[in-house]
Amino acid sequence: RRAPSSLPGPDLSAPPKTHASRRQVLAFLALVTSGSSRKAVAGCDATANPPPVVDIAATLEQARELYGTGRLDEAAFVLVTAISFASGCDSLNSVPPRLDPASASSAVPLLKLLGDIYTDQLRWDDAIATYTLAIDSGGALNARGAFFGRANASEGKALQMSRLDEKNT
Repeated sequence: RRAPSSLPGPDLSAPPKTHASRRQVLAFLALVTSGSSRKAVAGCDATANPPPVVDIAATLEQARELYGTGRLDEAAFVLVTAISFASGCDSLNSVPPRLDPASASSAVPLLKLLGDIYTDQLRWDDAIATYTLAIDSGGALNARGAFFGRANASEGKALQMSRLDEKNT
């Protein structure tokens, strides 16, 4: 260890804004894509305190790539984890994810894509709740597509319920 320097240090009165290093992000994504989701979740507590700032564009790109190849669970995990990082690691086990009001509008594109994934997985209630959270968090301007997604999920749920009713009669 080095001896403390006598030079003036950084101002510690304001909390530092931490960013995930490229190495941290790649390690996290490697864990997710290799199926080691639990190890990646542990990174939410261990990576940094407070959690790193989320690169929304990079997260969307990664999730869309996974989504496009049919890896829906992994894409959902990437999105939920990014939303959790943006909200202080509070939403990993919550559907829809809980949002910190300060980060809610930036998470809207992530929520919209997560709603799409839930719709494709036929998780109607989760999709509707996630789209609704996107709409409530970002309004019509930021939540483009979430209104249609919510309507689509609602129709899917109604169709599934009518089919169940037909089988039961």
